[in-house]
Amino acid sequence: MILISLMILIFLSILIISGLYFILNCIKINNQFNIMRIKNFNSYIVVLHYYMERAYDIIYKESILIYSMEGMRVTEEQFNDASKKFTSFVIRMIGPNLKESYISFYGDEKTLYFNIMEYFNYKYESDELLKATSNNVMDFDGSGSSKDNMQSVSATDVLTRTFSNSYNTLK
Repeated sequence: MILISLMILIFLSILIISGLYFILNCIKINNQFNIMRIKNFNSYIVVLHYYMERAYDIIYKESILIYSMEGMRVTEEQFNDASKKFTSFVIRMIGPNLKESYISFYGDEKTLYFNIMEYFNYKYESDELLKATSNNVMDFDGSGSSKDNMQSVSATDVLTRTFSNSYNTLK
């Protein structure tokens, strides 16, 4: 009877030690995988960037370009709606396996979504800034009175005018 109890105790000890060894190996493999993703960040993130670029082009044409062509400003509600559509579209495009991988990379789903939305915001603001700068180049002649004297306009003048106007509106 004591021999059987001793054998069961040894068997359970071996089973517990094997289980702990397996769990520690899984943690080690997961940590190595996270370190590999950090070391190869550029290669890893290029996939997400590719899908965000494609999604931005589609959502921009579908939801925002209409207002730009009519010379209307996108309202905050319309912008938020487009941003949510964009995030949802990117997640659908990358698929469930990559979604889980990126959630693991960013730590949680909320952070992944935040980064995707931040990309959309940055891209939209960059497009708006480019459009504003282009309009200022077309309207600005150095003296502010005529469009015929385009040769006298320097890039510094255009940027100074653009950013000083933006700065003044922020005050």
